Amino acid sequence: MGYAERDSLSLELAAGDALRQLRFALPAGEYRGLRFDPIDREAAARFTAPRIVSRGGEVVGQFSRGELGLLHDIAELRQEGAELIMRPTPGGADPYLEISLSGPLRLEPDAAKLAKEAAATFAVVLAAQLAVAWLFSRTTSRRL
Repeated sequence: MGYAERDSLSLELAAGDALRQLRFALPAGEYRGLRFDPIDREAAARFTAPRIVSRGGEVVGQFSRGELGLLHDIAELRQEGAELIMRPTPGGADPYLEISLSGPLRLEPDAAKLAKEAAATFAVVLAAQLAVAWLFSRTTSRRL
């Protein structure tokens, strides 16, 4: 499974003890796996089981410790209650893990966003047609 940096999403996060909910807007498409890079340095991290939630709030994918596959630069990944505790290997500066999907996960485009984009496109096309019609009427009236 290949991953490209240009397709990645990231957030700046300060170190601390409190768990915070982080949201990443995944684009519509078909996913066969996900790579999760919780940190970019040698430090412990803790998080709850990652999940994918639709824009409508429906959980469409939830992943347990057992579904977290390939571990890179991770010495330990253990479950403590609802949390996963990750400790990188000593000197490991880029710990990441992969979320294995049992089959393709299809994320559909947001209908409201599509409607808004279609309305904006329609408005631009309509404005262009009106401008052309107005220019044509001015040109025609000059000839008379």
